[in-house]
Amino acid sequence: MTTERATGRGRLPVTTFAVLGQVAAGPTTGYEIKAQLEAGAAQFWHASYSQIYAELRRLEGLGYVVEEHVVQADRPNKRVYTITAAGQKALRDWVAEPWGLAQLRDEALVKLLLADVLPVSEVITHIEALRDLHERRRADFERRIAALPDDAPRYAHLALRKGVLAQAAFAAWCAEVNDALSASE
Repeated sequence: MTTERATGRGRLPVTTFAVLGQVAAGPTTGYEIKAQLEAGAAQFWHASYSQIYAELRRLEGLGYVVEEHVVQADRPNKRVYTITAAGQKALRDWVAEPWGLAQLRDEALVKLLLADVLPVSEVITHIEALRDLHERRRADFERRIAALPDDAPRYAHLALRKGVLAQAAFAAWCAEVNDALSASE
């Protein structure tokens, strides 16, 4: 029985497993999970604090994590989450499933499809600005790779490298669009 069927609720969202994966690294808090995601997976999969805490509640309800209330004298009390054997199995089963293609949900493509309402020169201006954004994002991925500590998770460099290549491809596409539009004027 796969993880998605074992829940009786259909397929769990990727965010559930992004959070579970952070708990699998060791006992942690929601705040620490957010920081860990910001340092790594958030480059590809964003989760807000409210989503993280909702996922932690879901994971606890599924028996994938346990919560411990830690009383602190000089700071607010905190909740520390630890993965269970069932959670480790669910995470392993999910990672072992076939890996899907990246989903392309792109506002720029929708706007380009509807761009007949603008003069071509304005479309070119928007595409140039978009290319600059992709170039900055590519450079950010490269900075993150360079800043990885020696003890970074094994696959962090490879995941960030996909980000570098994807942003370079998006920037190249922008240049191609602008060349085509400039030639048509």
